[in-house]
Amino acid sequence: MKYLHQKLLLLLLSLLTTLPGFAGYDYDIYYYDIFFNITSGNTVAVTSYYYGMYSGDITIPKTIQYNGQTYLVTSIEENAFHQCADLTSVTLPNSLTTIGSDAFGGCSGLTSVTLPNSLTTIGSGAFRGCSGLTSVTIPNSVTTIGPGAFGDCSALAKFEVDLDNSAYCAIDGVLFNKNQTTLIQYPPKKSTTKYAIPNSVTYVEYNAFVDCDNLRSVTVPNSVTSFGRQVFMLCDNLMYINIPNSVSVITDNMFACCFSLHSVSLPNTITSVGIGAFFCCTTLADIYCAAEIPPTCKASGVPATSTLHVPAAAIEAYRNADGWKTLTNIEPFDFSDFELPELPEIPEESQEPSWQDAVTIEEEYSQSLFVPYVWASSDETVALVSQSGEVTAVAPGTCSVTLTWDDKVATCEVTVTRKSTGVAEISSVSPMVVYDLQGRRVASPRQGIFIVNGKATRL
Repeated sequence: MKYLHQKLLLLLLSLLTTLPGFAGYDYDIYYYDIFFNITSGNTVAVTSYYYGMYSGDITIPKTIQYNGQTYLVTSIEENAFHQCADLTSVTLPNSLTTIGSDAFGGCSGLTSVTLPNSLTTIGSGAFRGCSGLTSVTIPNSVTTIGPGAFGDCSALAKFEVDLDNSAYCAIDGVLFNKNQTTLIQYPPKKSTTKYAIPNSVTYVEYNAFVDCDNLRSVTVPNSVTSFGRQVFMLCDNLMYINIPNSVSVITDNMFACCFSLHSVSLPNTITSVGIGAFFCCTTLADIYCAAEIPPTCKASGVPATSTLHVPAAAIEAYRNADGWKTLTNIEPFDFSDFELPELPEIPEESQEPSWQDAVTIEEEYSQSLFVPYVWASSDETVALVSQSGEVTAVAPGTCSVTLTWDDKVATCEVTVTRKSTGVAEISSVSPMVVYDLQGRRVASPRQGIFIVNGKATRL
């Protein structure tokens, strides 16, 4: 019966390949619902016939039999389980040494995985987008972890590394190389709101802090000399950051879609601001740039409404420099003894919030450079509220306006008695227009972050 099932599945797959738009992948062996390619005289790698084909609970065997020969399963090819959203668990054999790039990318239903002690290499993006993973344990055998291997794992709360591992370690749940000179990844679901990068770190890797919604501030020490791309992208609640004078380049998309970012301090050593570095940082109010020579800046995404604070002697240079001259507010600033202010204290959890508490917090933060709270309307067809707390009537009705900070909420009721004349009717919706984070039109977007009809959207 088992072999009949296999033959029927293979027949179905052969029929599918005749359909328009279907493209299958080459394979050497089909064994108990899993596809393999022969990689040497006696070893095989797990592969797939098409994206998203595996589902449920998968057990990869240590060995397979084919044409009278025994093969050892030693690797999983790149993209082998790509976009298998219905894959819930996978058991890996102790013979496995390599997991290829993007091997489990987009497996959103995968909630746990046990990496075997035989494993040495985890490819770039190997588990990217596995939004169900909550923790990862790296065994002592692993010597290579590719960039973004666990990127966009939004539920990941901690990393653990075997103490005998010679290449990597975990400090307070954060993944580093063994001598802690490279910060590889901060787990997105880690609950702390402030984080100080250790003084041993010189490089922060690509995607290291992506999607870390709980973070409000990050302290970067002078030991850090460089960052990978997209390091802080999609940190929704990151409010301010001070870049030390050991850094010279702000990388591409470094702060893209940090919707709460209000202040950034750039040292006099900065020479370049990358493409999309501040793309969709819609609340970015102040950039303090101490460089007397304007850094090269192309398509950085700095909002035109941001105020750029620069040395007095450099104002004219910035007003005429590409990437900066579009800003309407460029002001002189004395950078001697300048530091971004500390976060003010938030009321203790035991205190019941009140509207007066909310107003007090708002006033305290308005004297600073960032706003760590969120205003929201329960019904935007009745009234809108800006992140400065300004309420605009839209149409007659009643809704609630809510101010949230930490886990505390203060609410008041708003009643609109007549429709605002300042809000236009929307009579139609335009077709979807998609751009990448560099501002280029995308005809057929795949998985990732894109700008859809003017808003940052995860596809």
